[in-house]
Amino acid sequence: LNEDYTAHTTDRIKICYAESKDGINWEKPNLNIVKYRGSGDNNIIFDENLLKIDNFYAFLDTNPNCDPDERIKATVYDGDLRELWCFYSKDGIRFTRGWLITNKGKFDTQNVAVWYDKQELYYCYIRDFHDYEGENLNEGIRDIRYITSPDFKTWSDPALIDFGDSEDIPLYTNAITKYERAPQMLIGFPSRYVERKNWNENFKQLAGAESRCKRSGIHPRYGLATTDCVLMTSRDGKSWNRFDEAWMTPGIERVHNWVYGDCYPAPALIETKSGLEHAPDELSLYCFERHWSTLPTQLRRYTIRKDGFISYHAAYAPQALVTKPITFSGS
Repeated sequence: LNEDYTAHTTDRIKICYAESKDGINWEKPNLNIVKYRGSGDNNIIFDENLLKIDNFYAFLDTNPNCDPDERIKATVYDGDLRELWCFYSKDGIRFTRGWLITNKGKFDTQNVAVWYDKQELYYCYIRDFHDYEGENLNEGIRDIRYITSPDFKTWSDPALIDFGDSEDIPLYTNAITKYERAPQMLIGFPSRYVERKNWNENFKQLAGAESRCKRSGIHPRYGLATTDCVLMTSRDGKSWNRFDEAWMTPGIERVHNWVYGDCYPAPALIETKSGLEHAPDELSLYCFERHWSTLPTQLRRYTIRKDGFISYHAAYAPQALVTKPITFSGS
């Protein structure tokens, strides 16, 4: 996005590398892999000279039969071919272009993959649309689809994930990952997309109304759409239980929030130390902010208690909760 909000392009996206030993303090090493403004003194691992990148997602492949040279795999959207490709790496820094994953879907978002031990299959979650006519995808509903593979090379056709009787709402990124504290579970943080069709007087009351109006000149949704994040869980990768009360919101209204692109967390949950003395360890996740601001985006760390995603709530009056029977062996 340029400084006067008159143009937007994704043709110069660069993939950069940072590392941390504790999930709290991060370093950006000088890798000398890609030249930027004549210097390799940066943390870029590849750029638009390799391919027109729209997104990049890397993960550690925990399949016990994984080739050590492909220990870290990445799903990469090739914007020229409009296809989703596998890149692989031994060290997470130097990647090699591998093979086509699929060309069936809309990949201009976060395409995540995971080795699901429970089924001995890879799952990859991608985005598409349904309930639209002709070529106008934005008149339809954004959805999440999955493909599976036994070897990360031969993939099934995309199928919609199943939310049962839940409302059919537009979902953008999915941020699905395996929950390491209960590896039979998959957990996701899809971003819910809401777009108003026309500018109205209410928008003038928002902080940053002037820049919001200018962004609308590039495309209406850049000024009229908002996003938050919900929580969903699965025990089979296909059927999901979705909790539609907002799990993450853009927060108190400021100039550069309550925009399309808020609440897009990274698909990672890391156990981290608490900053409070004697407090137990926490779970950290990461989300960027200041989208569409013309300012450099920031990555912010959020924390929750371990396993603290949802809870039943009892008010002051006594209430009861009956669980399924708990069985155990031993004495």
